[in-house]
Parts: sequence; C-alpha cells; structure tokens
Amino acid sequence: MRYWVAAALCAATMMSACVSQAADEHVAVKLNERDREYRNTGTITLRDPITGSLLGSYEFATGGFGRGSAPFGTYELGAFRGTNDDPRRIGPRWMIKQLGQSEDGEAYDPRVKGMRTALELHSAHRSTGSQGCIAVIGGPEVWEEFMHNLHHIIEEAGQVVFTLEGNPDAATPASEPIPVATSRDRDEGSRKRTLNRRDNRVALGGG
Repeated sequence: MRYWVAAALCAATMMSACVSQAADEHVAVKLNERDREYRNTGTITLRDPITGSLLGSYEFATGGFGRGSAPFGTYELGAFRGTNDDPRRIGPRWMIKQLGQSEDGEAYDPRVKGMRTALELHSAHRSTGSQGCIAVIGGPEVWEEFMHNLHHIIEEAGQVVFTLEGNPDAATPASEPIPVATSRDRDEGSRKRTLNRRDNRVALGGG
C-alpha cells in the first residue's frame, strides 16, 4: 500500500513539474541583444497551452527612458488593469513582478541598487520604448491581438512566468573598421613626404 501511495505521489510531482515547465514555454521572451542595455528590444512568442501551436510573435522594447530597461530575471504576470484603473492613460495592461518580490510591479535593479516599481506589460503606443516596462510594438491592432492571445493562455494555463535575459546567440556589436593602407596610399604618402622635404629646403635656403 505504501508503495502505491509513494508511486502516486511521485507521478503527481513529475506531472506538476512537467505542467510548470510547459507553462513557461507558452510565453517565451527573447532579446535581440547579448547584454542588458539602456534600451533592449526583442520578441515575445505566444503558444497555445493545449495544442502548442503558434499564436503569434510580437516585437517589444524595454527602456530608453527614465532609469532604463527592466532588470534581467524571471517575472510573473500579475493583475490585469483596464481603462477604469488607468490614471496615466497607458491603456489596458498587466502588472509584472520579479519572482520573490511581494508587490506587483516590483523588481530589484542592481544598476540602481534599489527597487524598480510600477513595471507593466503594455502597448508601446507612439514611442518605441518605455521607462522599464515591457512595451509591445505595433499599434492598437497588434496589441488587441496580443491581449486576446495572452488572455487565452492565462485561462488555460493559469499562472504565466517568463524570463528576461541576454541572448547568447545575438550578434556582437559591430566594431569600427580598422583602415588598411593600400599600395596607392603608400605611394601617395611617399610623394607628399618628398614634396614636404623640398618645401622645407626652399624655406631654409637649401639647394
């Protein structure tokens, strides 16, 4: 009897872990950059929790204003706020918070050595950045589609968790090209040095 109870508990634990892992894949956030910048950009990919089919991929930006981009870490989707709770006229949105924080909108930022507050997931509107929120780019129609798909994921999967981190596969920033002297450049340089020496001899009265 104890064996069957233990086996059942083990199976339930494994199933819970699998569901939790799958839920994380329903909302996948991928940055375009390797490192955290003042402004980062990327893509949010949404998948159906039941079929796994692609619901949509959406470009986003975080930062560019205020204290910059959202800190890296794992975030939990919090309360949804509609237009009746919108003092700054941002529009319908979700609160987000780093796992481990007690209040919606909170994340610890090592760059400022303090807490960031009022972090949200919302539409980017006319700007292509935010003061740390995750802002979906594309305008009202894209945001409406995004909200519809994300509401569907929440209804089916419950809690939504995603990770914001650097992309190790991102291309490294292009460095300034190093000029390489050609044979023509070297010939031109030699000719100029010869003319300068002649000019110097004339100025000094040399023959």
